[in-house]
Amino acid sequence: MGKRMSEDELQKVIAFCGGVFLPVDPELHAHVAPRLDSKLLDPHGPVVTPEEIDLLVPDDLEAQLVLKEINGRKGVTSSFSTFGSFSDEVTVGFSARLTRGNVGLISHEPKAVPAAVLLE
Repeated sequence: MGKRMSEDELQKVIAFCGGVFLPVDPELHAHVAPRLDSKLLDPHGPVVTPEEIDLLVPDDLEAQLVLKEINGRKGVTSSFSTFGSFSDEVTVGFSARLTRGNVGLISHEPKAVPAAVLLE
């Protein structure tokens, strides 16, 4: 642990990050989703602490489990997800085309319009 982190702080980090490994069934997600604000279910939304989750849905253990799993994965998803984020980045006028069997670059430079088309 070192001198910088107390035992209590370490336990909070473990409890928060433990959500990454929670085995939550997709059917449970579907069952709980109508009861929750869609912002809470957004994997790219703001992180909510376990304490805040307990306050948001105090009597709903299923919802707590789903929200803790989603929040535990938020930091990991952005760090390790290449599809969807990497392919959306434009660098030097190109982005990646990541289609199975068709990997390459897509040009985002404006295409020149022939003068004849402009005169019509």
